[in-house]
Amino acid sequence: MNIIISANSFSFILDYKIPIILKLLEKNKDLIITILVPEKHSKDYQKNNLKCLEIYKDRIEYNTSIKRGISPFIILRNAFKIFKLINKNKKSHYDISIVSHTVSINIATTISSLFIFKYLKNIVLVVSGFGPIKIRNSISIQIKGYIYTKILRFVSRIKKFKIIALNIDDSRVINDFQNKSNVKIIRESIIKKNHTIDENRFIKSPDKNEPWKICFVGRYLLEKGIDHLEYIAEGLNLLEIKYQLVAYGDFDPFNSSTINKYNLHPNIKLEKPIAFEKIFINNHLLVFPTYREGHPKLILEAMSFGCVPLVYPVPGIDVDIIDGFNGLVANSISPKALVSIILKLDRDRSLFKDLRKGCKKYIDKISSGNYLEEFEKIILNK
Repeated sequence: MNIIISANSFSFILDYKIPIILKLLEKNKDLIITILVPEKHSKDYQKNNLKCLEIYKDRIEYNTSIKRGISPFIILRNAFKIFKLINKNKKSHYDISIVSHTVSINIATTISSLFIFKYLKNIVLVVSGFGPIKIRNSISIQIKGYIYTKILRFVSRIKKFKIIALNIDDSRVINDFQNKSNVKIIRESIIKKNHTIDENRFIKSPDKNEPWKICFVGRYLLEKGIDHLEYIAEGLNLLEIKYQLVAYGDFDPFNSSTINKYNLHPNIKLEKPIAFEKIFINNHLLVFPTYREGHPKLILEAMSFGCVPLVYPVPGIDVDIIDGFNGLVANSISPKALVSIILKLDRDRSLFKDLRKGCKKYIDKISSGNYLEEFEKIILNK
């Protein structure tokens, strides 16, 4: 049996599919998994995160023949590449399933699958974050979203196609799909062990004379708001708020949004990525000034370790943060707005304790289900 897992970058593979891949390989000894992503360099960039797959290296293949982009030419090119891969694999594997994620790859997968339909056991399209028809300002984005939604509605009626809608709270999106038997709405939860950690291990709330320990986690990209950190640091200095700000991440030289050389504020310390637990358990606040996001799982991880998230009002982020209950949402996408909510916390230390309690309540609520088992059943067509 062969399963092809594809997305437009390794970050989507690493986000939630790693535990699924491990679970599938562990339980199915004859399974071969092909990971299909656009950039060859992505594997090198993410090599530390892929170490957990090394024990199954003989049963995992990497293919980087597709390209990123949503133009008709790239989508058709990717469809052809996926078609060739399926056609090649059908000679050695009787059962082939394909799992795809992100808009352009989902469309390409749909096109290629229709031409080689009989050789596929299962076609799973993953829709994540705020859903395909969330209203945006760009007319072109709205048109593409409309077409994408029409495609999803069409394939949801075909027996071999399955749609997994992840973390979608938008009622319009849910209403579009919930009555279709081939659509499964899954609320992705974090790993159970994370929220059962002894709360006594969390960093204690800062006293009035103690600094706020603030962290940023992510690649050093403009779209992740790395350039906003300097303005946040400067604003906190002007307000004489005591703080320690550490950015855990890395430069991604292959991304057009990367900052290759950037003189960040001297109060910002740059560190290599480490385990989320080690980061969040030792910080009070997660500052996440991204203005382009799907559904960042690290926000859930931060909550589970008692680190309160502070974010911009960005679709996808608002899936998990209830402003004033388990985090704070700035009133605009600007560093000044984030500084304002840190000032609010600094003036009312009891608010931080209340938010931390809200984080625990929220994590306890969403961690009750086992989404990995749901994924497995859908992918294996059980």
